[in-house]
Amino acid sequence: MKHPVSVRLIKAYDHLKDRGIVTSQKEFAIACGFSDTHFNELRDGVRNTNLSVITNLYIKFGVSLTYLVIGKPPIMDKDAKKEIAPELARQLEEERDKVRTLEREREQLLKLLAFYQEELKEKLK
Repeated sequence: MKHPVSVRLIKAYDHLKDRGIVTSQKEFAIACGFSDTHFNELRDGVRNTNLSVITNLYIKFGVSLTYLVIGKPPIMDKDAKKEIAPELARQLEEERDKVRTLEREREQLLKLLAFYQEELKEKLK
C-alpha cells in the first residue's frame, strides 16, 4: 500500500511537471536526491519517501511541507523563498542546454565511430 506522503510527493511531481517546472521524472528525482528507479518504486508503492526528499522538495521547488506531511493544500508554499524559483529556472535551463549540447556531441561521435568502423572493415578485407 502506498504511504500517503509518497502519494502526495507524486502529486507534487505531477503539479510541477504540469507547470513546466520539471520536464521529466528523472530530473525531478535527481533534484530531490534520489534515483529514477526509486521514484518508480514510490509510484508503485514498493518504497516510501523520507525526510531528506521532503526537505529537498521544499527547498528546491517550494512544495509545502504542510501539504506533503499532512495533506493540507495548497501544494505550493507561498512563504517559500520566491527568489529561489527564478534562479532555479535559470540554472535548469543552463543544464538543459548542456544536456542538448552533449547529446549533439554524442550523436556526432557515434557517426564518426561508425565511419571509422566501416573504414576498418574495408581495410581488413
